[in-house]
Amino acid sequence: MANKCCIIDVDGTLVDSEKRFKLGQKGNKIDWNFILDPAVVKTFDRPMPREIIDRIKQICKELECEQIIILTGRPERLREVTIQQLSEVGIKYDRLIMRKEGDYRKEIDYKLSIIQEISRHCNIVAVFDDNEEVLKCVKVLLPNVRTFKVSKEGVEEYEYRGLSILSFFQ
Repeated sequence: MANKCCIIDVDGTLVDSEKRFKLGQKGNKIDWNFILDPAVVKTFDRPMPREIIDRIKQICKELECEQIIILTGRPERLREVTIQQLSEVGIKYDRLIMRKEGDYRKEIDYKLSIIQEISRHCNIVAVFDDNEEVLKCVKVLLPNVRTFKVSKEGVEEYEYRGLSILSFFQ
């Protein structure tokens, strides 16, 4: 198979965007125009703690990852600010995949479709994300891929021990 690759999320994984998302929450509604405004992203987002970033880099190195793919649910209009943030974080990457404008799928549906496509030409060895639902679905879809849940507290290997797709056919 092709190169070993690691897939890394942006918001909540490499970048602390918690404040921006909290400010964009209006009761039960989310103000996506505010949350996805490049000026708001620049103002409120900060790199995750250095030890988190260093741990992600260390795991990628230990897994002999040859390619780093950044996969984010952010829309293309945030590409410039995202590239600036990735530079500030200090992570070298080979590809930045962003959501096409007008793609309003749920994050999990969007990311899984991209991960499935990547898996056809790249040996995915690890996925780093702050969203446990994404990690759970990756483990079901690609059980041999190592998954890591990232938070401000640290990077922990995620193991989903629930039903797999195969369970339904036995």
